[in-house]
Amino acid sequence: MKTKKLAIGLASGVVAIALSVTSTPAFAAINFETATWLVGGVNYQFEWDSPSVNSYGGVEYLTTPTQANSTLQYEETFWNGGDLAPYDDYGYCLGATATEVTEANGDVAITCAPLNFEPSDVWISQSFLFYNDEPLTRHVFSLENRGAVATDLAAVEQENYVTFYTDNVTEAATSEDATSCLSMTAEDHWAVLSGSADTIITGVAWQAHGGTAFTSLGEDCIDRGGVYAYLTKDSLAAGETVNYMTFIATGQPAGPSSGEMDTAFATAVTEMAAFDSLNDTLCRGIDGLVVEGWGTCTLSLPDTGASTAVVGSSIAIGSGLLIAGALALVMARRRQARS
Repeated sequence: MKTKKLAIGLASGVVAIALSVTSTPAFAAINFETATWLVGGVNYQFEWDSPSVNSYGGVEYLTTPTQANSTLQYEETFWNGGDLAPYDDYGYCLGATATEVTEANGDVAITCAPLNFEPSDVWISQSFLFYNDEPLTRHVFSLENRGAVATDLAAVEQENYVTFYTDNVTEAATSEDATSCLSMTAEDHWAVLSGSADTIITGVAWQAHGGTAFTSLGEDCIDRGGVYAYLTKDSLAAGETVNYMTFIATGQPAGPSSGEMDTAFATAVTEMAAFDSLNDTLCRGIDGLVVEGWGTCTLSLPDTGASTAVVGSSIAIGSGLLIAGALALVMARRRQARS
């Protein structure tokens, strides 16, 4: 097996790259059943809904050319709360209207056309950025109320959440002292997942509403079935848009042994400090956009990788994620919805 050190390396901000290629034009329609991308050393594909070619709104089974054992089974968004309750489904990215752009810097942007959560007036817009110079994924999703009255999102008992379901995981850590990855609190901002040996390491980062500081303590957590990021927005006023953002960092150990995995896992835990706050790398292409919980994306240097595909007409960036316990009701409802 070819060795490769785990390297997230985001804290330094802008990465200087000089590529002479220009952005390729966007094209409509992506077959999520068969589409794959190799960007930044990561093999990407989307979780898709058979028999359609629509994505559930997230990537799955991230690997590298030399490492085939993934720890992230899939990411997805699920919506069932308040005025969205009748929808009771996923934040789909429709294959027929999705677009792909390769930026001048080599990044690949996947943009999903807005989707109406009928019968409400709420629309969801999503985009994904695969970083060319980092083993990193950015997922942006925004809710927009296009109606004339406020939309209730039932924050107290809602089931509107983002799932990072895991596979082949034997080691896990979170930013706070959580006994279970399924029962984290508002103090949690990231999780790191890995196997016992010869397995991809997955780091997931988000920001809870209120924007308290991250920690790099990396407390162990016991249950590793999945990470649930619950959305805490109470309601959307008429014309209001709320924006969320998550990151997935992918890495692999220097070799296949359990000792090499332990070392790489410990390194990945400390490197999650790279997500302490917004920086030029995290804000690439979205300068000036307000990020709920994180703050406003303000680049320290001119933004040379702006992505119109990522920004879009109805996508603004932000995050208001609160990790809560994964209730059995939620798991049952989720599995029922996918069956």
